[in-house]
Amino acid sequence: KLLSNYINDLKPNLIINASAYTNVDKAESEIKEAFLLNEKLPEELAIISKSIKASLVHYSTDYVFEGNAKTPYLETDAVNPQCVYGKSKLAGENKIISINPDYIILRTAWLYGHYGKNFYKKMIQLAKEKETLKIVNDQIGCPTTAKMLAMTTAFILRDCPAGFNGKKGIYHAVSSGECSWYDFGKIIIENALPAVQKLVKEILPVSSDQYFTLAKRPAYSVLDNNKLMNTFQIKLPDWKDLLLQHIEDKDWAVWDE
Repeated sequence: KLLSNYINDLKPNLIINASAYTNVDKAESEIKEAFLLNEKLPEELAIISKSIKASLVHYSTDYVFEGNAKTPYLETDAVNPQCVYGKSKLAGENKIISINPDYIILRTAWLYGHYGKNFYKKMIQLAKEKETLKIVNDQIGCPTTAKMLAMTTAFILRDCPAGFNGKKGIYHAVSSGECSWYDFGKIIIENALPAVQKLVKEILPVSSDQYFTLAKRPAYSVLDNNKLMNTFQIKLPDWKDLLLQHIEDKDWAVWDE
């Protein structure tokens, strides 16, 4: 009720929902909390958006897919999440679609940046602390920076200043190309850390069954970007170029590694 009153007082023409429950493993035990943020909040925002005729941008995830594909997932491919996090995010998507405000859902993946907890920052920290690192090499995806996702959102909004109209729907928004966590981690460590700070001497690829996690991850969750690129004339960079740019991009955020 408080959220509804607050937004109704503001009367925005656009709502961007960048909040979510994202602790994938913890979601397995905090099911109620995950669904509260990932399903109930988007549902409430969709209801409000429709009532005040505002556009809604919502972010979702590659975890809505099972992860057994061999080619990049299209927006129209069947969904089948394998963990609580993925199920809660899919539930949020479905609520928005059923309420049907003027919406765009952007599915992204392997998101990282200079702030918060993410794989990029974890690799840098571990490389300073351990001589040997083991990184999973049989999960394949698209590392994507928070900056790229923000800029993609801005391009979409610039293209649709008066609502999404015929362009509303679900889009995949990730970097181009694909890699394993091992590929991703190795390039981070080799390029982001000066030799004087590195303790790590060996980076070993391991399979998922050697690295236990509470939540099941999709083995292959590469997302196809063509719908987004063709609809909004956006060229999305290769994951490796994006990573090297991120390493150099110290003005984007406080460099706190």
